[in-house]
Amino acid sequence: MSVYGLDWIAGVPPTVRLLSRAMGAERIGIMVAWITVIHQVGGAAAAYLAGALRSGSGTYEAFMMAGLMCIGTALIVLFIGAGRDRREKQPAALLAE
Repeated sequence: MSVYGLDWIAGVPPTVRLLSRAMGAERIGIMVAWITVIHQVGGAAAAYLAGALRSGSGTYEAFMMAGLMCIGTALIVLFIGAGRDRREKQPAALLAE
């Protein structure tokens, strides 16, 4: 249980911070709610489809595909913000934080 809590501490606050910068503080509640809903629906769909593929094919190809997708996603994440000027002008309110 403590590992799960550490996961939330490491992941949720940075996500909320990024969202508040991108979408504004007045929209943060609804954005976090939508992210949670999409995360839960995606997790449920992935679990169901992996089980259906395992039952249908009798092999563990679904798990290998999931691993390959994770590797691909990790590579894509490396390019987030590539090409953007790191010293973009920010509003004074963000600089005061």
